[in-house]
Amino acid sequence: EQRDDMRFRLSEAHYAQTDYDKAIAQLQTLLSQPNSAYRASALFLLGDCRYAQGQYQDAAASYEQAAAQAQADLSTADAARRDDALRLAQDSRFRTGLCAIHLKDYAGAIAALTPLLRENPPVAYLDQVHYWLAEALFNQQQYAAAIAEYQRVAQDFPQSSIRAEALYGLAWAHYSLQEWAQAAAAFEQVYAADPRGEFAADSLFQAGESLLNAED
Repeated sequence: EQRDDMRFRLSEAHYAQTDYDKAIAQLQTLLSQPNSAYRASALFLLGDCRYAQGQYQDAAASYEQAAAQAQADLSTADAARRDDALRLAQDSRFRTGLCAIHLKDYAGAIAALTPLLRENPPVAYLDQVHYWLAEALFNQQQYAAAIAEYQRVAQDFPQSSIRAEALYGLAWAHYSLQEWAQAAAAFEQVYAADPRGEFAADSLFQAGESLLNAED
């Protein structure tokens, strides 16, 4: 186990230095040991390496294996390690959902992300789950469902780093449903929240467009 620990720490160091190929080589050697206590963590980090390389299909496969291994570990882990195994299983399913979005497999993303809303204890990044679920729903043209998820981010997580993105998505979902007044209000919220932000100029323009559409 000590050798596995050293190999895993070395792979983490390579990953931190963005030397993904060296990290992958260390992880694959570690994973050749089927009974390693680091198996779930190694699979997750392998997924992170593939994700960073833009190899989303391979990353998703690693994350799915990591989730399955972490779930299996839950049945045998002592109390001290149960929380770590649970978090790793949750994180792996979340990352699987992100891979699906990159692959434009929006149905797959919805299937991966939706169960995370019911986790107990809840995941620490619930705002991210709601947001990416909203994005997947939007791309499936399920605008009403997307609106509900965007609103959860905007209302329940006022300090979230992705609140502006959620408001912007909310505005476009209303716009797509031709709900002009709601779209204008949401675009105005984006601008008011950060007049110099990434979405500010377009939001101001789209707010005006929505109000003009409402008058037609």
